[in-house]
Amino acid sequence: MGESTGAPAHVRALDGLRGAAVLGVVAFHLAALDGGDRRGLLPGGWLGVDAFFTLSGFLITSLVLVEMTGSGRVDLRAFWRRRVRRLQPAALVAVVAILATAAWWSPAGTGTAVRGQAVAALAGMANWQTLWSHHAYATGASPSAFEHFWSLAVEEQFYLAWPLVLAGVALAGGRRRAVGLIAVVGAIGSWALLATTSLQHGYLRTDTRMGSILVGAALAAVLPLDRRAGTPTGRRWAAIAAAAGLAATAALWLSAGWPPRTGLSLLLPAHALVTAAVLAGVVLAPVSRPARLLAARPLVAVGRVSYGVYLWHWPVFVLCTPERLGAGWALTTLVRLTLVAALTALSWHFVEHPVRRDLVLRRTRLALPVAVTLTLVAAGLAVHAVRPAPAWARADGRVLARSPGRVITVALPAEHPHRVLVVGDSIPTSLMAGDAGGETLQVGVGKLLDQLGDRGIEAFGGTITGCPVTEQVIVIDGVRWDRCLVTQRRVLPAAMATARPDLVVWYARQDAYPALLPDGRVDGSRRGMEDRLAQRVAWFAHYGAKVLFVAPGPNRDGHDAYAPRGSARRSMALLDRAFHAVAAQHPNEVVGVIRMADLLCDGARRGCPDRMPSGGFYRDTDGVHFTHEGAAAAGAWLADRIAAIDLSRGAAPSGR
Repeated sequence: MGESTGAPAHVRALDGLRGAAVLGVVAFHLAALDGGDRRGLLPGGWLGVDAFFTLSGFLITSLVLVEMTGSGRVDLRAFWRRRVRRLQPAALVAVVAILATAAWWSPAGTGTAVRGQAVAALAGMANWQTLWSHHAYATGASPSAFEHFWSLAVEEQFYLAWPLVLAGVALAGGRRRAVGLIAVVGAIGSWALLATTSLQHGYLRTDTRMGSILVGAALAAVLPLDRRAGTPTGRRWAAIAAAAGLAATAALWLSAGWPPRTGLSLLLPAHALVTAAVLAGVVLAPVSRPARLLAARPLVAVGRVSYGVYLWHWPVFVLCTPERLGAGWALTTLVRLTLVAALTALSWHFVEHPVRRDLVLRRTRLALPVAVTLTLVAAGLAVHAVRPAPAWARADGRVLARSPGRVITVALPAEHPHRVLVVGDSIPTSLMAGDAGGETLQVGVGKLLDQLGDRGIEAFGGTITGCPVTEQVIVIDGVRWDRCLVTQRRVLPAAMATARPDLVVWYARQDAYPALLPDGRVDGSRRGMEDRLAQRVAWFAHYGAKVLFVAPGPNRDGHDAYAPRGSARRSMALLDRAFHAVAAQHPNEVVGVIRMADLLCDGARRGCPDRMPSGGFYRDTDGVHFTHEGAAAAGAWLADRIAAIDLSRGAAPSGR
């Protein structure tokens, strides 16, 4: 092995590795945002973030160890100043730009949440803010343009804590061996915690993600940046390690998927170790074939501006959707990548590079108040611009609005429904209410209830956003939603007593989510689903009401990412089968099943085009909730089928 010469060397292959990592993340996000089941270009490209973590741990620790070796101490103030100047100016510009466009990308009524996300992004707490706000990361129907700040927050928290550890080691007269030992113990502890928590918490928490960073730190303790393999045999083995690491990395990026097919407690340690193998190989043998591959000019160029690429790509992807551009996937992708390249170049030339070279902001005394002022102004504008929430986003069943029966416009069976209560989640609410605008009612101000009234049916709405109809605690990507159970028990008995329905229209996709059982197990089986459906059917029957199931059908094409169990088609097919099974088992209580897929998917054997005869879409840009035009058409279609039910005989599962 070669000897250290004292000054950290610049290894071009490390810039190339950084470039490959950010390109992997970008490729994954392109597919994940629009590709439905996330099997696009790189289903494991999200692991590029983990490569960043390991590389950051290696580089930062290497730089601090050089300082410790030379002076015997760590200048914490200088270190943190460098980190702030490197990261915060560009982040501030990105945050202000994201806030300024919030009215376009953020759902109505989310201004307060947007402001909180912006503050958390600048404070380096985005990952914890996501967890504390109970926002299900990477599963929501309307992604936040701030979501990607979680990984920057993890790194910033590392930059805050790890130099303190190294400074303590320096004061105690410790050496590299002590630093390596602390890093190894910390990584093992982090991975042990990772094995005990849910996917959401394991992915976002600082303590569970620190393992990958500490692997890089441990490598820095035993492998200075300027060390080279001193013999041909050493260089050969280093090249083999780098090649094997790159091959393993490619295999993981091509197969991991999201949600990952392998548990994070196995996947993340494995990825960190293969990344460490690549790092060690290219440092020890910088002229080997793997090192030359990573040192290719395009990868190095992307790597040098990778921070800007990461900052800008996600908000551009969230803002520039195919629906907003009125374009197909290929043209949308071209527009997105062009914008990302332009914004990255502007950020590098006018913000990042000048600040790093002390060409601007030589004195940072005014930087903090200026940054705070700009952020507060932008946050105020964003909160004002984001409209009040539509009714479907906030319906919690407390307000019951009715539409009295009016003129009967269709021929009805003798025993047709007279009083109907619509229950479910935000999807039927979007049929009933659409965009509430300045209205204060949460349900019942839209089309479906009026359409039922036109058919001689007195209709009521009592939906609860985000919740199933079954009495259960649902589990969404490892996060338990206790509020649904509490809300149901408070409001549904009052809804039944007020509406006194002879028919309950049950319309909720949330019933497809797994349930948390009293003994702590999570049950996602069809048998368990059927049992819970039957229990709630019996509960409605106790009030003298029969039940009509409405099977929601899959999401609009390209939006399967926001679906129970990761696939709208599979999860909704499972729910459809469960509805039919319960209807067959309880013919006296369940009058039938209406399949919305018969309308929305128009008989498609694959996918769900969701196209109206007019050429527009039934459902909005999230692929789930109804547009104004779609609500009117789908509501009339559904109202016809509800009105045609004969309660004395029930109804067969209906087609179009």
